[in-house]
Amino acid sequence: MVATLRKVLAASALSVFLLCGMPGAASAQNRDSTAVPLPSESRPPALLVERIEILGATKTRRHVFNRYLQLKPGDAVTPEMIDRDYAALTATHFFKQVDFSSKPGSEPGKIVLVIEVTERRWPWLEFAGGFSELQGWYLVPAGVRCDNLFGGGSIAGARLVIGDRTGGFFFHFRQPDLLASGLDLQLETGSSATDYIHYLDGRQALHKVRRGAARIALLGSRGWARFFSAGIHFENVRPEAEFKVKNVTRTDFPPALAAQLASEKINTFFARLQIDTRDDHYFPRAGTWGALSFERAAAALGATQRFNRIVLDGRWYRALGSSVLAVHGKAGRVASAAPFYERFYLGGAYALRGFPERGLTPPGWGTELLLAQAEMRFPVAGEMPRPGLMGAIFFDAGRIRTSNLPDDAGRFFTSAGFGFRTRVPVIGLLRMDFAYPLDRDDFRFHIALGQTF
Repeated sequence: MVATLRKVLAASALSVFLLCGMPGAASAQNRDSTAVPLPSESRPPALLVERIEILGATKTRRHVFNRYLQLKPGDAVTPEMIDRDYAALTATHFFKQVDFSSKPGSEPGKIVLVIEVTERRWPWLEFAGGFSELQGWYLVPAGVRCDNLFGGGSIAGARLVIGDRTGGFFFHFRQPDLLASGLDLQLETGSSATDYIHYLDGRQALHKVRRGAARIALLGSRGWARFFSAGIHFENVRPEAEFKVKNVTRTDFPPALAAQLASEKINTFFARLQIDTRDDHYFPRAGTWGALSFERAAAALGATQRFNRIVLDGRWYRALGSSVLAVHGKAGRVASAAPFYERFYLGGAYALRGFPERGLTPPGWGTELLLAQAEMRFPVAGEMPRPGLMGAIFFDAGRIRTSNLPDDAGRFFTSAGFGFRTRVPVIGLLRMDFAYPLDRDDFRFHIALGQTF
């Protein structure tokens, strides 16, 4: 239906030009049948949106449509604008079907944009996949969505999450554009268990940490508010008093970890400034993404540990022909009072490739982090801008330090390598990297989900 509307718009614009073209155009055609290129000021004029009609929406309120439609009455309409607004409405999942069409307006050069939708009436089940830098890959084998249940555009649901190092059950609610403020209200609660990786005596150990959490946040969605988010996060955290090395249960924690096994309340206030000018979230070819985040765990919020944490993260993308140069920089610092599960790590597919997962992280984890990465990404098979198979060559460098180890030199580690990325149904982008540490004769193969950055 959208493709048909694109053809209709093009034909309508041409008709307007033929009916309202330059004076004397017909007589000139009789005198000379040779085609003459039209000057730019004589090209078919753009069609204007006279009004927008919504059909089939018996519960969804008009302001919900206005939130996602960038086209407004009086705007000149193009096929690209139609594609953009169609994609925005479809991505909400509020509707089973979305159709765009048009009909003539009250005078030549104007159209009525008709949007016909079929609404979702009942909650629907979801199956999804994803990844996080700390927890690795995960799946949502069971989830329920109650989006737009009462027609106000709210997003709500529950999901069970399982993964290679994580699992939990979560409830979430989001009310976009609260009181027309440009801020979304977000509420989340749930419980989870995550296996943290330590390296003890050169061997990988898995240490389970259980969390019960609740979060209240305001997230900017439009205007100047889109650069800002803030809120309060309440967590009860309970590290287990044992760890496993190759399925053998042990309790002999080193001192840096043994002192951090008590249950804690990590209640924090957080604020974040963010900018995103990327042309695509999955395969960016241009633009920047940057965020400056600050967290404070305070006694006034009931926290049993008090500390501050600040993280600066930036990413930059530039197209070079069919290839893309991508650059990433990250710096973070947290007070030494923070327990290990609130600190930084280094090493692995999502941090510094060429080294084991968390393999460069000191016992007790790090309080200072520096990370720099660069990739040259290029298409191997498929059409741009989202090829089915991409290649990449990369360079990573990073350093991690901790105040608990004053003799730690905190030297930089570096690696380089190449890899491939391919799209996989449901789970998204599958990434395979061969990375070579530059300080030793060795290499490591990483498989992960999503772009490195």
